Amino acid sequence: MSNMLRGNFFRVQRHRRRPVGTVMAVVTPVLPDDAREFARAESARHYVSSGQVSSGHFSSAHVASKLANTVSLAAAALGFGTVMVNILDGAMQHTIASSNFPVMRKAQEHAICNLVIKANAAVTVTSIKDDPRLCGLPVQRDSAAGGYAGVPILGRELLIIGTLCVVSPQAREVTGPELEVLRNFAAIVQDQLELVRRVDEGSVPPSGEIAHLANAIADGEIVPWYQAIVDLESGATIGYEALARWPHNGDPVDFVAQAERHDLAVQLDRSVIRQVVIDLRRWHRTDPKLTMNVNVSARHFENSADIDVLIALFAAAGIDTRLINIELTETTRLTRATQASSLVDRLRASGFKVWLDDFGTGWSSLESLLLFQIDGIKVDRDVTAALGLPEGRAVLRSLMTLAAELGLATTVEGVQTAAQAQRAAEMGCSFGQGYLWSRAVPATSIEIAG
Repeated sequence: MSNMLRGNFFRVQRHRRRPVGTVMAVVTPVLPDDAREFARAESARHYVSSGQVSSGHFSSAHVASKLANTVSLAAAALGFGTVMVNILDGAMQHTIASSNFPVMRKAQEHAICNLVIKANAAVTVTSIKDDPRLCGLPVQRDSAAGGYAGVPILGRELLIIGTLCVVSPQAREVTGPELEVLRNFAAIVQDQLELVRRVDEGSVPPSGEIAHLANAIADGEIVPWYQAIVDLESGATIGYEALARWPHNGDPVDFVAQAERHDLAVQLDRSVIRQVVIDLRRWHRTDPKLTMNVNVSARHFENSADIDVLIALFAAAGIDTRLINIELTETTRLTRATQASSLVDRLRASGFKVWLDDFGTGWSSLESLLLFQIDGIKVDRDVTAALGLPEGRAVLRSLMTLAAELGLATTVEGVQTAAQAQRAAEMGCSFGQGYLWSRAVPATSIEIAG
């Protein structure tokens, strides 16, 4: 690759935020084969320390500790003897984390995972000893190697930097659902590696509050708690809103705002949503019509790939997207995103319902109505709190008239009294949410009625 080509390629890539957590088919920049491999290897080297895996935040001990829980969970979920995270930098394969294998290096040309690099896709091997693609590789002489599956891990430059792979001691066919689980774990590994890289580069400080937040996101410490959404006419719970909570670290408003300020909002949303889909799949066995509201930062709408990842998170879990309500937050920022309208349309075309959160306070709410095709509005809690006053009732009445004319569903937030719920219902609001029915609680406190 010429210096000009290399410079232009990486100049473009630096302005594209990597879609952390990609779980769909790999889409890489269109380059000639030799140029693509050069660029891929360059990207991979960001995830090892000068090829030595020995110092800085990409030291073997540091990275292995960050990935330990993910690797262990993947091993338990899939029932394979060995799970590995491998980075392939063009010359070497670096095993940077493993459930049952030493952190080590080997020549890339001798690694099974090189098949994933060449295929630009997931690879399965039922029997390592008998697969002709592996003829001549040292691994075919290893009596402990049976079956194999490997899925790509993408770097920030949208190129495959390595694999998350599993190896069994006996020949074993990997099923489609098992491969999907492996892809989901690979998405988590991508998030973790990206956060470590950002610390290594200095965009996230190695210590202090922001580093603590980045580590909490990567380690899954921030979890969804759920608040009931109630049909105001029947009083029945029809769904829940998932709210990010850091159980041992205080006010949720504070850390969510920090994530927005320090470009961690997309990673935070994805981390929470991955846990939401696990809970929702379980609850759908009892109530298949249960809806779920998830909050999505406006930052997702600054890069179309981030929306693709969001869609893929639900698709990979087999969730009916018609039951998912995407709540758009930070609408002031959202209206400044040049491609936001088309991306909102993409979400709706994929089956999602799109709602404007905290509606009714400020011009940005009305501006968003003019810019986006949406399905519903959530009335801000400040309006709800003022329902005891003529002014508050007048505002809500106007909002309900507007919603009715536009065919929008409505939820009133922050309901604390039966009188507030009654007034909202009388004015035409469909749903309510607030302490009158339930505070946000962890998934273990939710009982779903069939």
